[in-house]
Amino acid sequence: DVIPIAVLFKSLAQLPPEGGEVVDYGCSRVIARGMKGRGRVEYEALMLNRPYKGLTNAQHRTGHSPSIGARMLYKGEIKKRGVFPPERGVEPKLFFKELAKRELEIRVISRELM
Repeated sequence: DVIPIAVLFKSLAQLPPEGGEVVDYGCSRVIARGMKGRGRVEYEALMLNRPYKGLTNAQHRTGHSPSIGARMLYKGEIKKRGVFPPERGVEPKLFFKELAKRELEIRVISRELM
């Protein structure tokens, strides 16, 4: 039997000592399947991050995207106005280039499905 409180205490015992350095890595993954022409396709997108200038994994992955968007708005690189999802108004290649400058690596893999 798994006893949740026992798992919690075991996990807490394995934390690094207070003030110790935490080496934080992360990966976000999205898989989308659909039709392209007459065939079925699958796209897999991965965003990988490694330790970055004193930020935690979560700060690194989630903090840069809105910052990049705000800078793009300021520089006039986002032309669309109003409320919309990013995929409807942000140029992906430019956005991914900015992510790469901040050491966030994007990989996209496409597959034709049978």
